[in-house]
Amino acid sequence: PQNPNSPAEVDSLHLTNLESTARVFSTRYGSTSIQDPNGLRVVLPYTSARLAPILQANITDLASRDVPSISIVTLTKAYVITPGNVTTTNATVTVSTVRQETVGNGPTKQTRQDIVLQMVREKNIWVVDQLQWGEATLYGN
Repeated sequence: PQNPNSPAEVDSLHLTNLESTARVFSTRYGSTSIQDPNGLRVVLPYTSARLAPILQANITDLASRDVPSISIVTLTKAYVITPGNVTTTNATVTVSTVRQETVGNGPTKQTRQDIVLQMVREKNIWVVDQLQWGEATLYGN
């Protein structure tokens, strides 16, 4: 019998859903303003039962701090989604992004940065369980 967690058992619909969740999470999680940490709440539906309370605690902590006098806004666009080690229950996905950061009224700085997502299926839906940003490199500046 075939192993139900083998990569061969993952169909194209599961891959499409996996990639879609990775793209939405990366774009929304990476697009932030230190003026409004509550803006990160939009990613909570895309997080696992394990990650959601950790992220919620971070949001609450950031929201309790004084609002910085200088705004830092980061916009992130996810360009390349690369799934790896995909089974029917978990996957590692690397998302290549371009991030634009603006500090106050200063010039916008662009960087290229990967985010690696460890994803799991909960209630038949792909969600992010762990994440790690890679090293940022200047892009087109």
